[in-house]
Amino acid sequence: MKPEQRSQTLLGITRSKAKMFEYDVPSRYHIKVPQDPARLFTLSIGLLGELAARSSEDVHILEMNGESYRLKQSKRKRGPQPNS
Repeated sequence: MKPEQRSQTLLGITRSKAKMFEYDVPSRYHIKVPQDPARLFTLSIGLLGELAARSSEDVHILEMNGESYRLKQSKRKRGPQPNS
């Protein structure tokens, strides 16, 4: 997934605006954001999905018999649970 040029531009403007808040620049000098930065949310999710897909390409799934050690530790920490 390659971000569109408009998304890249909006990301750059949003970063610049964030820096203005970080450095306490008076609001009258702030740049205007032409679009709602929430539109970057979809781009972020897409990039995270692509990263997850790439990192799991060479993963080997192992079958396991028995209870998970981490699950057992988690249950032990929570203590006895009433039956539902």
